Amino acid sequence: MPGAKVNSQLPNHKNKFIFGVAVLLALGGVWLFGFGSSSPESGKTDTKVVRKKGTKPHFQPRSASYPPLSVETKTTQPDQDTVELVYPDGILLTCPAPDLEDGPYRVIGSDWRHLRIENGKLEGVLTTPSEGSGFVATIRGHHVAEFEWTDEACRVAPLSPLVVPGMVLDAEGDPIAGVEVVGCVGEFMTTKDDGSFSMKILSGRSCFAFAFRDDDDGFAKGPMSEVIGGETELVELQEPGPSMSAEKQRQRLQQGAHQLLAMLEQRYAAESPVVGVLKQHPDNPILRAWADDEVAEMNLRYDDIEYLLSGDANEEDWLDIWLFGFGS
Repeated sequence: MPGAKVNSQLPNHKNKFIFGVAVLLALGGVWLFGFGSSSPESGKTDTKVVRKKGTKPHFQPRSASYPPLSVETKTTQPDQDTVELVYPDGILLTCPAPDLEDGPYRVIGSDWRHLRIENGKLEGVLTTPSEGSGFVATIRGHHVAEFEWTDEACRVAPLSPLVVPGMVLDAEGDPIAGVEVVGCVGEFMTTKDDGSFSMKILSGRSCFAFAFRDDDDGFAKGPMSEVIGGETELVELQEPGPSMSAEKQRQRLQQGAHQLLAMLEQRYAAESPVVGVLKQHPDNPILRAWADDEVAEMNLRYDDIEYLLSGDANEEDWLDIWLFGFGS
């Protein structure tokens, strides 16, 4: 578009993601265990924070509180009776998932628990009979497949991203060229000469897009705009506002990180349904495995946050957290 304004100070920001705790911290606001995930179109995989050799996990496995099981006790596959011990209305469901790697997964915002994929088969517990759709995601929140279920069956399908056009405008409503934009977490874009951009999103998924600036004055994010796959036809974003210094931003992030660690401590101290039933059935190998899986997820999140506070994180790590929060 003729007359478009050009931002001459463009950051050389890499599309890099280190942290994957399902936590979002955005300018002092904290959301725990639910928001923040990598874009399925970005091709990113989870980046694991490796604990130093010889160090123990912060949260000890629940099974450590009980005597070891005898060698004759085999870890059998979950069955309906085991499910109903913990979730009286729960249902054990399985369905083919041939294209997904073995390991633990989750269905964000659903009643699914203890979801695992092994040998091309998805198996999990639907804690309350229902039907719905969503996305299978890794523990760190990376979307890997679309998912549909009823209380009798489930289906895994490939991701089908949509493309939504967008525009960045200044205070007078004029388009701005050369502005960096974040779409669904994991996707960077830069506006063209006419101030336009296009972003990818999954049908039915909701995320927040915003423009940002990184220059000598510090960091700045524009107002967030919700984008809903299949509903939003055009994304209009405002240019970033005043900058915040890197020192002030880091202080806020550090404060939020300590709050998240405290919340994880509280969650570990609380008694989940699995832990409560395990106390009554300490020799049940499935309950032990489920309880330990819950703790492993907490340790994964704790390690990611602790890494940020360890002194090993670099400037780009801090910028990633500032842009996307813990959970990207």
